[in-house]
Amino acid sequence: MRRAGACVTELVRRAGRDPATVHRLTGGNPLLVTELLGSDGAAVPSTVQDLILDRLRSLPEPARDLARLVSAMPTRADAAVVAGVPELVETCVDAGVLVPAWDGVAFRHELLRGAVEESLSPARRVALHRRVPALLADAPGIDPGRLVHHALNAGDSAAVLHYGQLAGAGAARQGAHREAAAHYRAAVEHAGGLLAGPVGENLRWISRLAWRAAARLAERDRLAARLAAAIRKGIDPAG
Repeated sequence: MRRAGACVTELVRRAGRDPATVHRLTGGNPLLVTELLGSDGAAVPSTVQDLILDRLRSLPEPARDLARLVSAMPTRADAAVVAGVPELVETCVDAGVLVPAWDGVAFRHELLRGAVEESLSPARRVALHRRVPALLADAPGIDPGRLVHHALNAGDSAAVLHYGQLAGAGAARQGAHREAAAHYRAAVEHAGGLLAGPVGENLRWISRLAWRAAARLAERDRLAARLAAAIRKGIDPAG
C-alpha cells in the first residue's frame, strides 16, 4: 500500500502538480488521480463528472436534493444538515454517492463533491449556500469561518459581515492572525458598506490591524526559513 502511494506521488510530481493538492482532491484514488492529471487543467475532468452524475441520476429526487446540498459544503455535511432524513442519507450511501463522515456525511473524494457542485446552476448554487448557515448557525462547535464561506458564495453581505467578525475574533483569540486578517478583510470588502460612521470605521481599523499582524508573521517566517537554510549551509545568515 505504501509503495502504491509512493508511486502515485511520484506520478503527480512528474506531471508538475502539487501532491498535497492532488491527494486532497482524490484521496489517492489511482483512477481519479489519472483522470485529474490528464484533464489539461480542468477543475473537474469530464469523465469524473460523468461518473458521479450518473450515480446521482439513479437516485430519487429527494435523495438527489440532499446530495446537491452536501456538495455545497466542503469537507462534509454536519449532523445538523442531515437531521431528520436518515432514509435519504441511507439511500445516498447505498448508491455510493455519499459516505458517513464523523457525525454527518460527505462525498468520498473532494473531486466528486466539486463535480456535483460544478454541475449546479448558478441560481441553485446560491440558494444552497444561503440555506447552509440557517441549518448550521445554532449547531454547537461550528466554526464561523465555514459560515463566512457560504455567505460569500451566497452573496449575502449581512451574513458576511456578521460571521466575518465572529470568525476574525475567534481566529485572533487563537493566535491565528493570518486567518483573522482574511476574515476581517472579507467582512470589510464584501459587507463593510453596511456599516457607517464610527462602527464601520472601527471594523476597517481592526481589519488593517489584523493585516499588519499577519504581515509581521509572514516576515518572521521568511526570516526563520532564511536562518534555517543558512544553518544547513553553515554560512552567516546575514550574508
